[in-house]
Amino acid sequence: MPTDTATKQSKQVLLGNLRCFNLRLKQPLLVLIERNEKEFVCDCPDVDIYGVGDTEQEAIVDFSENLEDFFYLLKKEGEKKLGKQMIHIWRFLETIIEETDATESKTS
Repeated sequence: MPTDTATKQSKQVLLGNLRCFNLRLKQPLLVLIERNEKEFVCDCPDVDIYGVGDTEQEAIVDFSENLEDFFYLLKKEGEKKLGKQMIHIWRFLETIIEETDATESKTS
């Protein structure tokens, strides 16, 4: 983590859960938390998703909600409709995320 306060402050965090009832992480997910002048940003280097908030926790919650929505969007589209990069991301998500019994079908 940079110690220079004039630059962006960032740290790595391993998320153990997505803070949602529908999905569960099979393994921890590495995210980066950065603070800029206005807000915190939670970003995942493995997927093109981020979340923002006034606090680290708000950014993580926003990230989790965005990741959940993205997961269901890719699932609904199916691999045949996805481009090469999105197929790669979908396959990664399938290895680290599983749906729980509380899942209500968002793909209908």
